Amino acid sequence: MNNEYIKVGMADFKIGAGDDVLVTLGLGSCVGIVLYDKFKRIGGMAHIMLPSSKEIRNNANRAKFADTALDEMLFEIVKKRSHQGQDYCKNCRWSTDVQDSCQGNDSKYRAEECRRRERKAKRA
Repeated sequence: MNNEYIKVGMADFKIGAGDDVLVTLGLGSCVGIVLYDKFKRIGGMAHIMLPSSKEIRNNANRAKFADTALDEMLFEIVKKRSHQGQDYCKNCRWSTDVQDSCQGNDSKYRAEECRRRERKAKRA
């Protein structure tokens, strides 16, 4: 059993599979979020610094913000999955904290966006 340790830096996210271990240090006031597919044993961890990219001019790093990092991380997890027949995102829901901080983005919109990205990843 060889565990690979994958370090997730500040304003970053990483994807791991199998026995990989995702690690982040020094969260402080940042937020660590993990998404995991227990059937395929694929997961991701994000070290998020800020809630919304809309109020910051220099917002090119999508992993830095909750409103963009979760979408990117989920997209990468879906892309890494090999099973094409399973709907990964049947019930996408976002916590009220994230939803409130991302003004104008409700959970229905995010669920639809998640499904759209999943279909696009399956075609790729």
